[in-house]
Amino acid sequence: SLLRFHPDWAVITNASHDHFSLEETLDLFEAFSEQVGTGLVSTLREPGLLEGFEAKLSREGSVFRHGCAEIRVPVPGRHNAENALLAVELCRRLGMDLDAVVDGLGSYMGIHRRLERVGSAGGISVFDDYAHNPAKIRAAWETLAPYHGRMIAVWRPHGFGPLRGMMDALAEVFCALCGERDRVYVLPVYDAGGTADRSVGADALVDRLRAGGADARYEADAVALPALIAELSEAGDVILTMGARDPELPALARAILSALSP
Repeated sequence: SLLRFHPDWAVITNASHDHFSLEETLDLFEAFSEQVGTGLVSTLREPGLLEGFEAKLSREGSVFRHGCAEIRVPVPGRHNAENALLAVELCRRLGMDLDAVVDGLGSYMGIHRRLERVGSAGGISVFDDYAHNPAKIRAAWETLAPYHGRMIAVWRPHGFGPLRGMMDALAEVFCALCGERDRVYVLPVYDAGGTADRSVGADALVDRLRAGGADARYEADAVALPALIAELSEAGDVILTMGARDPELPALARAILSALSP
């Protein structure tokens, strides 16, 4: 559907393996780039856009410089700082007033399911994110982990084909991220129907994670998770729900928060 769009301006932030191989994904974005009418800000065509980029990161957000301006972004994560830099660059090429752009970013509070802070209770924070492939899982996890004592993650694969195609990379990233005290709950694959090959499921990923030393659990019943997590968690922990397509994931994050509340 991306190739149905013919915008005047566009920003391409990154590309990674997901439904398609990386090579196919790059070809897709190259085709899209040719359809942009006026101007394109793309890390794929201009890798120097982020070369040497430095941002001061905190749990509240980031601060970086662009030209003579100091820019503050009140959402955490290096990936959000990079996205903000590219947005500033787009606005610069459009001829917008930089002071107005800086003011706009300073009041930006994020969007639904993009490292969305659901709330906190008893010193435990709950976040919800659309992260569905290894690069995005890493970005969300590494944004939150430095500021909390332990990560309790819940992830739902968003299709049998993507799970099978990314199995090695998913096992690698979860095992690399998961510390001794961290835990990962993996829910069943979100099945959108059709003729998918369902021979490899979420339990296969859990087996890979456990073999790699991660504390991973397969949980077939999402309804049971809030009580399980409430019993396990303690002050200082962060709970991160992740996954795409399943419309019930935001409700699950809120149910976990409710279970934490006295």
